[in-house]
Amino acid sequence: MATQKVEIKVYRKEGRRRKQVSEIIEVPAHDELVKIARDLREKGGGTKPVGGEYGECTAGYSPPSRYFLTTVDPFTNQVGETTPGGTIDDRCDFFTRRGFCFAQCLYRTDPPKVTYFGRQIAAIQTSGGEVQCDVLLTNAGGKARQEGGVIEVEVSVYERDPALRRACIAARGPNCLVCGCDFGKVYGVHAQGFIHVHHLESLAAVGKAHMVNPSIDLVPVCPNCHAVIHMRQPPFSPDEVRAMLKQIGGA
Repeated sequence: MATQKVEIKVYRKEGRRRKQVSEIIEVPAHDELVKIARDLREKGGGTKPVGGEYGECTAGYSPPSRYFLTTVDPFTNQVGETTPGGTIDDRCDFFTRRGFCFAQCLYRTDPPKVTYFGRQIAAIQTSGGEVQCDVLLTNAGGKARQEGGVIEVEVSVYERDPALRRACIAARGPNCLVCGCDFGKVYGVHAQGFIHVHHLESLAAVGKAHMVNPSIDLVPVCPNCHAVIHMRQPPFSPDEVRAMLKQIGGA
């Protein structure tokens, strides 16, 4: 399979410091990604989620799905009326073996448009007007590769107030707002009360110190649902992720 190089931004750690650095990854060439997206959509019939491994990356097709909006009282957790929200377009996401989403394909055009969350190396224009990388490489196969090196890093982080996290959990409870997971019931006493807290408006999007209402601006979510929420920029809403679960009968 023809491949290309893409430069992405990752964080590496040395001691207590972290720094954003560039990393070059080897993934299928642009035309190959378009072909994979088309094949997976056809394989799923436009109605079922399907995926597969392709060299050094994995790809997953998500069919169109509807989502609903449910009102929840932030003080009592009482669930109110549920109304139709809208439709999420189908798409194909591409991930590295380490789980980094480096590209996404949408089917609104023909051929489908691939958007990269990084920079293609030595990109050129093909005769069809699409961008692809002119460096063709061979896959590394099953050979062992070195990792785990330690480097010094520097990074700016957004301040978080632990009191807001505690207030959110006190108001909404420790169960995942998306899938309902209760870690105490699933894993026992050692995980009792464990939960992530998600900002409905990301701190990075605001970009400065601001007032946060823990009963309105924060929601408890499990690590799995939290990861899915942040698989897109801007992030998916909890309702959109809940709709994904309903689409496959998971909730």
